[in-house]
Amino acid sequence: VSFKSFAGSKIQKWTFERVSSYDTNITDKAGYASTPIYRIYDSYNNYALQLQDGTNEEGEFINAATTPRNYEWDLWQLIPMHNGTYKIKSLIAGANRYVYQNTTGTVVSKSDVTGTNYNTRFRIVNAEY
Repeated sequence: VSFKSFAGSKIQKWTFERVSSYDTNITDKAGYASTPIYRIYDSYNNYALQLQDGTNEEGEFINAATTPRNYEWDLWQLIPMHNGTYKIKSLIAGANRYVYQNTTGTVVSKSDVTGTNYNTRFRIVNAEY
């Protein structure tokens, strides 16, 4: 999965579908009852964005898989940064894991990054096709 550039093709467009915690397989359903959570999938293949191994290890790759199962590793929160960008945070239990694009374009999970590092921040735009 690469977020490096946007050429306008359908495969680079992502759908953010809000889901109820009660319609998922997460363990803390009540804890997320008032928190918006999302399934993120590409608009071409309907492959869901998820942590590749489903663990809370930092540096785990993020991929687009064919079978979202509504567990913590394939559900996400959008954290507004109040400057037009968002962080995309995994619901994986016990860790703060965010979508992070490193300098080679590889997308991995990372602990919260603060300061001037914007590799965990994404601009989300409405794209009609």
